[in-house]
Amino acid sequence: MQSFYNEILLRLGFPLTETTLPNILFFYNSGVAVDGFNGLLDFDESCVIIKIGRDKVKICGKGLSICQITKDQIIVRGKISSIGEVNENQ
Repeated sequence: MQSFYNEILLRLGFPLTETTLPNILFFYNSGVAVDGFNGLLDFDESCVIIKIGRDKVKICGKGLSICQITKDQIIVRGKISSIGEVNENQ
């Protein structure tokens, strides 16, 4: 199972070090939980941008809502269409 998580992290552009590994749990197209979260940067019904360490991650979809938020975890509900790293050069 660890290789599955490593593949997701590599595709999102995260380094594979023990100190920076976020835990991302998908709820079969109905939401996502992200551990290692440390800031909400933007939110609307189609896009959520969060901060994980020094990186920014964009969660896109339809009907997005924040179900739960704590100091290090966020749960976003809705139909998730994509998750990716925010490129500052765009």
